[in-house]
Amino acid sequence: MGRCADYILKDKFKLFNIFLCGEYEERVKRIKNVYKLDTEASVQKIKRMDKARANHYNHFTDNMWGKAENYDIVLNTTTFGIDKSAEIIAELYKNI
Repeated sequence: MGRCADYILKDKFKLFNIFLCGEYEERVKRIKNVYKLDTEASVQKIKRMDKARANHYNHFTDNMWGKAENYDIVLNTTTFGIDKSAEIIAELYKNI
């Protein structure tokens, strides 16, 4: 689990690659609550984090960060919530 793990570990282990995403408004709400920031600071934090993640992933792999075809599953946490998303992942992993 972590940055570029799907790429780094692809030939070493049987992997189950997951990309978690969420609706932008929900991400802003979550960042506001977790980090106790106002809306503008939360938006800026998300932009910085997404840019850093994409730059890192794109630089060190032959893939593009966030492209669905790079993952076994893309899960929208807004649809299911954090806890249900974790349950879905655990259940899917059990059945590999």
